[in-house]
Amino acid sequence: MSDADVVVIGSGIGGLVAGALLSYYGKRVIICESHGIPGGAAHGFVRQGFRFDTGPSFYCGLGDRHSLNPLGQVLKILGERVEAIAYDPLGHYHFPDATLPIYCQSDLYQEALAQITSQGAKELIAFQQPLLELYEALSQIPTIALRSDWQLLPILATRYLPALWKLLPHLGIINGSVGQILNSTVL
Repeated sequence: MSDADVVVIGSGIGGLVAGALLSYYGKRVIICESHGIPGGAAHGFVRQGFRFDTGPSFYCGLGDRHSLNPLGQVLKILGERVEAIAYDPLGHYHFPDATLPIYCQSDLYQEALAQITSQGAKELIAFQQPLLELYEALSQIPTIALRSDWQLLPILATRYLPALWKLLPHLGIINGSVGQILNSTVL
Protein backbone atom coordinates (compact mmCIF):
# COMPACT_ATOMS: atom_id res chain seq x y z
CA MET A 1 0.00 0.00 0.00
CA SER A 2 2.91 2.37 0.43
CA ASP A 3 3.18 2.67 -3.36
CA ALA A 4 -0.36 4.03 -3.69
CA ASP A 5 -1.11 7.70 -4.17
CA VAL A 6 -4.73 7.15 -3.15
CA VAL A 7 -6.57 4.48 -1.18
CA VAL A 8 -10.29 4.23 -1.90
CA ILE A 9 -12.39 2.56 0.77
CA GLY A 10 -15.33 0.71 -0.74
CA SER A 11 -15.96 -0.65 -4.20
CA GLY A 12 -19.50 0.55 -4.70
CA ILE A 13 -20.24 2.58 -7.80
CA GLY A 14 -18.81 5.73 -6.17
CA GLY A 15 -15.60 4.02 -5.07
CA LEU A 16 -15.08 2.32 -8.42
CA VAL A 17 -15.70 5.57 -10.33
CA ALA A 18 -13.34 7.52 -8.06
CA GLY A 19 -10.64 4.86 -8.35
CA ALA A 20 -11.00 4.51 -12.11
CA LEU A 21 -10.86 8.26 -12.76
CA LEU A 22 -7.92 8.78 -10.41
CA SER A 23 -6.08 5.96 -12.16
CA TYR A 24 -6.99 7.37 -15.57
CA TYR A 25 -5.44 10.69 -14.54
CA GLY A 26 -2.20 9.02 -13.47
CA LYS A 27 -2.65 8.26 -9.78
CA ARG A 28 -1.69 4.89 -8.33
CA VAL A 29 -4.88 3.64 -6.69
CA ILE A 30 -5.76 0.83 -4.33
CA ILE A 31 -9.45 0.07 -3.82
CA CYS A 32 -10.29 -1.79 -0.60
CA GLU A 33 -13.52 -3.73 -0.18
CA SER A 34 -14.72 -5.81 2.77
CA HIS A 35 -17.27 -7.76 0.71
CA GLY A 36 -16.28 -10.70 -1.46
CA ILE A 37 -17.23 -8.94 -4.71
CA PRO A 38 -17.13 -5.32 -5.90
CA GLY A 39 -20.20 -3.26 -6.65
CA GLY A 40 -21.56 -2.26 -3.26
CA ALA A 41 -25.34 -2.27 -3.43
CA ALA A 42 -25.23 -2.70 -7.23
CA HIS A 43 -25.09 -6.45 -7.42
CA GLY A 44 -27.37 -9.42 -7.11
CA PHE A 45 -27.51 -13.12 -6.52
CA VAL A 46 -29.00 -16.21 -8.16
CA ARG A 47 -31.27 -18.69 -6.37
CA GLN A 48 -32.90 -21.66 -8.08
CA GLY A 49 -32.29 -20.13 -11.50
CA PHE A 50 -33.76 -16.71 -10.64
CA ARG A 51 -31.64 -13.56 -10.48
CA PHE A 52 -32.38 -11.05 -7.72
CA ASP A 53 -31.06 -7.49 -7.72
CA THR A 54 -30.11 -6.39 -4.22
CA GLY A 55 -29.70 -2.75 -5.14
CA PRO A 56 -30.33 -0.43 -8.05
CA SER A 57 -31.36 -2.19 -11.22
CA PHE A 58 -32.38 0.73 -13.42
CA TYR A 59 -29.73 2.88 -15.06
CA CYS A 60 -30.86 5.30 -17.76
CA GLY A 61 -28.41 6.18 -20.49
CA LEU A 62 -25.60 3.68 -20.08
CA GLY A 63 -26.02 2.32 -23.59
CA ASP A 64 -26.20 5.72 -25.29
CA ARG A 65 -22.80 7.32 -26.03
CA HIS A 66 -24.45 10.76 -26.00
CA SER A 67 -26.16 10.27 -22.66
CA LEU A 68 -25.94 12.82 -19.87
CA ASN A 69 -25.84 10.03 -17.28
CA PRO A 70 -22.81 10.80 -15.07
CA LEU A 71 -21.78 7.14 -14.92
CA GLY A 72 -22.12 6.94 -18.70
CA GLN A 73 -19.86 9.98 -19.03
CA VAL A 74 -17.23 8.32 -16.83
CA LEU A 75 -17.40 5.14 -18.92
CA LYS A 76 -16.93 7.24 -22.06
CA ILE A 77 -13.82 8.93 -20.62
CA LEU A 78 -12.40 5.54 -19.67
CA GLY A 79 -13.19 4.10 -23.10
CA GLU A 80 -15.39 1.42 -21.55
CA ARG A 81 -18.81 0.19 -22.60
CA VAL A 82 -21.53 -1.55 -20.64
CA GLU A 83 -24.07 -3.73 -22.38
CA ALA A 84 -27.43 -2.19 -21.63
CA ILE A 85 -30.81 -3.55 -22.61
CA ALA A 86 -33.39 -0.84 -23.26
CA TYR A 87 -36.96 -1.56 -22.34
CA ASP A 88 -40.10 0.49 -22.71
CA PRO A 89 -42.36 0.88 -20.88
CA LEU A 90 -40.14 1.12 -17.83
CA GLY A 91 -42.90 -0.12 -15.58
CA HIS A 92 -46.55 0.24 -14.71
CA TYR A 93 -48.58 1.89 -11.97
CA HIS A 94 -51.63 -0.19 -11.10
CA PHE A 95 -54.71 1.61 -9.81
CA PRO A 96 -58.09 0.08 -8.94
CA ASP A 97 -59.65 1.25 -12.23
CA ALA A 98 -56.66 1.55 -14.57
CA THR A 99 -53.04 0.70 -15.28
CA LEU A 100 -50.62 3.44 -16.32
CA PRO A 101 -47.57 2.40 -18.37
CA ILE A 102 -44.49 4.55 -17.70
CA TYR A 103 -42.90 5.24 -21.07
CA CYS A 104 -39.48 6.76 -21.69
CA GLN A 105 -40.82 9.04 -24.41
CA SER A 106 -42.71 11.94 -22.93
CA ASP A 107 -45.37 12.01 -25.66
CA LEU A 108 -46.24 8.33 -25.14
CA TYR A 109 -46.36 8.84 -21.37
CA GLN A 110 -48.64 11.87 -21.80
CA GLU A 111 -50.96 9.90 -24.10
CA ALA A 112 -51.19 7.04 -21.62
CA LEU A 113 -51.85 9.48 -18.78
CA ALA A 114 -54.51 11.29 -20.84
CA GLN A 115 -56.43 8.01 -21.13
CA ILE A 116 -56.77 8.04 -17.35
CA THR A 117 -56.94 11.79 -16.68
CA SER A 118 -56.87 14.46 -19.36
CA GLN A 119 -56.33 17.15 -16.70
CA GLY A 120 -53.35 15.20 -15.33
CA ALA A 121 -51.80 15.02 -18.81
CA LYS A 122 -52.18 18.80 -19.23
CA GLU A 123 -50.60 19.38 -15.83
CA LEU A 124 -47.71 17.06 -16.69
CA ILE A 125 -47.02 19.07 -19.86
CA ALA A 126 -47.08 22.34 -17.88
CA PHE A 127 -44.80 20.87 -15.20
CA GLN A 128 -42.31 19.47 -17.72
CA GLN A 129 -41.90 22.67 -19.73
CA PRO A 130 -39.61 24.63 -17.36
CA LEU A 131 -37.70 21.46 -16.54
CA LEU A 132 -37.08 20.71 -20.22
CA GLU A 133 -35.82 24.25 -20.76
CA LEU A 134 -33.44 23.84 -17.82
CA TYR A 135 -32.35 20.44 -19.13
CA GLU A 136 -31.58 21.95 -22.54
CA ALA A 137 -29.26 24.50 -20.94
CA LEU A 138 -27.63 22.01 -18.56
CA SER A 139 -27.17 19.38 -21.26
CA GLN A 140 -24.39 21.50 -22.73
CA ILE A 141 -22.31 21.23 -19.52
CA PRO A 142 -21.17 17.64 -18.91
CA THR A 143 -21.52 16.54 -15.30
CA ILE A 144 -17.94 15.30 -15.42
CA ALA A 145 -16.76 18.91 -15.96
CA LEU A 146 -18.24 20.06 -12.66
CA ARG A 147 -16.15 20.29 -9.52
CA SER A 148 -16.71 21.54 -5.99
CA ASP A 149 -13.99 24.19 -5.76
CA TRP A 150 -13.39 27.66 -7.19
CA GLN A 151 -11.64 26.15 -10.22
CA LEU A 152 -15.11 25.46 -11.55
CA LEU A 153 -15.67 29.12 -12.43
CA PRO A 154 -12.81 29.49 -14.96
CA ILE A 155 -13.72 26.12 -16.50
CA LEU A 156 -17.34 27.17 -16.97
CA ALA A 157 -16.39 30.64 -18.21
CA THR A 158 -13.88 29.42 -20.79
CA ARG A 159 -15.52 26.23 -22.04
CA TYR A 160 -19.24 26.61 -21.42
CA LEU A 161 -20.06 30.33 -21.57
CA PRO A 162 -22.97 29.96 -24.06
CA ALA A 163 -24.55 27.35 -21.79
CA LEU A 164 -24.16 29.66 -18.79
CA TRP A 165 -26.06 32.39 -20.64
CA LYS A 166 -28.85 29.89 -21.32
CA LEU A 167 -28.95 29.04 -17.60
CA LEU A 168 -29.48 32.63 -16.41
CA PRO A 169 -33.26 32.66 -16.94
CA HIS A 170 -33.51 29.42 -14.95
CA LEU A 171 -31.67 30.41 -11.78
CA GLY A 172 -34.94 30.39 -9.85
CA ILE A 173 -35.51 26.76 -10.74
CA ILE A 174 -31.95 25.76 -9.91
CA ASN A 175 -32.21 27.32 -6.46
CA GLY A 176 -35.79 26.19 -5.93
CA SER A 177 -37.57 22.96 -5.20
CA VAL A 178 -39.81 20.62 -7.15
CA GLY A 179 -42.68 21.83 -4.98
CA GLN A 180 -42.09 25.40 -6.11
CA ILE A 181 -42.13 24.31 -9.76
CA LEU A 182 -45.39 22.44 -9.18
CA ASN A 183 -46.92 25.46 -7.46
CA SER A 184 -45.94 27.79 -10.29
CA THR A 185 -47.03 25.53 -13.15
CA VAL A 186 -49.80 23.26 -11.95
CA LEU A 187 -51.43 24.24 -8.67
